[in-house]
Amino acid sequence: MKIIQRTMSFVALVLALFATLPAGASEKAGGKEKAAAPAEVPGKAVVDPAKEKAIRHLMKISKVRETGQRIIDGVKEAMQRSVPSSVEAWKDFPTEKFLAEFEDALVGVYDRHLTLDEVKALVEFYESPKGRQILEKMRAIGAESAVIGQEFSAKVLQQIIEKNRGAHPAH
Repeated sequence: MKIIQRTMSFVALVLALFATLPAGASEKAGGKEKAAAPAEVPGKAVVDPAKEKAIRHLMKISKVRETGQRIIDGVKEAMQRSVPSSVEAWKDFPTEKFLAEFEDALVGVYDRHLTLDEVKALVEFYESPKGRQILEKMRAIGAESAVIGQEFSAKVLQQIIEKNRGAHPAH
């Protein structure tokens, strides 16, 4: 039961953290920035190329890809400790593909909630000395929040498991 609880805590943590990240990083091909394809989410409009470029720049300066990588690494480490048989499954985990797909989806989220002018204003701010300071502080806040979120998720899951046991006593 503890393995399931830990795994669910980490899954909940990953989902919560990914949902709160500012969006990802642009891809590189042969050392040069590669023009990203417009982000497409089924049933959603294609993002204006100029706006997408600005969003991806925002994602790059806010280091979303690195944050996503740290989250995946944390989940991997915890799962391998909790479920030793998962070591083999992680060998072929498509991390880069997962991160790229996630970034593509985030472009659509940013597109729906921010105007191009707002994205440009965020970029301008985050590229300023004060903005860079705040980004670093936000990373620290995010890391501490992740620990609190993990503890909170574990408490919630424990209560649900205990309630479920009471509703379905073992025979």
